[in-house]
Amino acid sequence: MFDAMVVDSTRDLTVFLVFFICAQTIGVVFDFFRAIRKAFVCGNLMVALQDVIFCSFSFFMFSGVLTVLNSGRIRWYELAAIILGLVIYFSLESRYVIKVFDVLMRWVCGVWTLIKKISKKSLQFKKNRL
Repeated sequence: MFDAMVVDSTRDLTVFLVFFICAQTIGVVFDFFRAIRKAFVCGNLMVALQDVIFCSFSFFMFSGVLTVLNSGRIRWYELAAIILGLVIYFSLESRYVIKVFDVLMRWVCGVWTLIKKISKKSLQFKKNRL
């Protein structure tokens, strides 16, 4: 009987840690969309589309993990892991992740600007030759 408790406790701890990591991942995805909105001008339709993508990703991630690890049963410690993971992420880690995403988005914007300039010059060259 004692061995069954050890296995159950280990399994519960594993489920807790997986849900904690899922919550952290959701925080990173949320910050990614924040960085996109900060770097690019997004209209209402684009923001709505990003929100739908984020909510769908979050739902499928949590429900998939819940189904695979715990046969679809929700326990209190899973909810606690999600809340704890999000609180820790947004209070300690989020500012650093946002800085990394800001650098990446500036790089993407620079590459995009370069591509637009090259395309524009190429089109002007073609137009002048004809």
